Amino acid sequence: MTSMVAFLNFADLGLGNGLLNSLAKNNASDDRSQAQKDVSTAFFLLAAIAAALGLGLVATSSILHWGDFFRLGTSEAGLEVSSAVAAFFIAFLISVPFAVGQKIELAYQTGYRFNASFGVATLLSFGGLLAAIWADAGLPLLVAAAVAPLALAGAISSLRNFFWTRPWLRPQLSKVNKVSVRLIAGSGVLFLALQVSVSLSYSLDNVVITRVLGPAAVPSYAIPFKLFNTVHFLISVLMAPLWPAYREAFVRRDHPWIRQTLRRSIYISLAVGTACALVLVIGGRSILHLWLGRDLETSTGLLVGLGLWTVLAGVGTAIAMFLNGTGILRVQVVLALLMTVANVGLSIFLVSRIGIEGAIWSTVISYSLIVMIPLVFYIPRLLARLGADFAATKE
Repeated sequence: MTSMVAFLNFADLGLGNGLLNSLAKNNASDDRSQAQKDVSTAFFLLAAIAAALGLGLVATSSILHWGDFFRLGTSEAGLEVSSAVAAFFIAFLISVPFAVGQKIELAYQTGYRFNASFGVATLLSFGGLLAAIWADAGLPLLVAAAVAPLALAGAISSLRNFFWTRPWLRPQLSKVNKVSVRLIAGSGVLFLALQVSVSLSYSLDNVVITRVLGPAAVPSYAIPFKLFNTVHFLISVLMAPLWPAYREAFVRRDHPWIRQTLRRSIYISLAVGTACALVLVIGGRSILHLWLGRDLETSTGLLVGLGLWTVLAGVGTAIAMFLNGTGILRVQVVLALLMTVANVGLSIFLVSRIGIEGAIWSTVISYSLIVMIPLVFYIPRLLARLGADFAATKE
């Protein structure tokens, strides 16, 4: 069920990321009027999307059998899971329109404020989770407590911006206009395709393992993956402010800064990812034992694969911030789509042959061959082209 979070990240149809690029551009030109129009348009469009998704779920609730999907044997377990899925979707749908809060903070390079909001929401969620466990409240309340940060963090961040730090961005229905729809949706469509492809490539592992080996095998993969994913999360937090910074530099035609920052960000991501991955590969079993209070069956092949993926994902994140900020989306979409096909097929093949570690090795192999190697040749040419274009514009 937790793997569903990644699929729902593109429920905004790419509008959130389209808003981010648009706001960064407006910030570079200090255009507050257009910024408010863009925020108003995105907020009300996202609210409409959330409402439509909610109505769709209500309309199809009678034909969706979540117990069968998760391969649960009893009707009682299926009923509890259905209630848990409902709790998950309610929390998520509330978070959809308030996702603009995070994009605003990122666009104005104050992402640490959203992280603070998410930290507060996580603490509240953790308290609710402990209370639900103590009271033996059941799976639906456990899920609601676990996904609450999605709604709380966005709401806190949005309301703080609208009524305190940036009141000029407060959404107004009268500010919704076709120009903003075109600006945001134009790049939003490409971001949506990219998000869908990435989510399918990186988040289907648990689903593949469930379908091939059964749900009992998932924790042996998902728990170590979550441990290693903390490193990717750290690198993503470090790199996230560069996206709007690249966008502003792109608008101002500051090619030297873009080139130098990209090089440094790749080195930093590579160093941090490699150091952390080595620690987790060597001490992963001990860390998992301390975390769980018991030993978890974890192979060396799985730990090494997760370590390699941690390094690759960190470098890929640094490159993605550059490509997103400069608006180079089509190349990413093509590579992501190709990787999706290769990764899913290879994952099914390897998991059925060598077990759960096949899931991460399929990701490492497909990402290296289809994404990283082409980018090694593409990025230098892109930088040279941007440099020439910027020089011609100044002349």
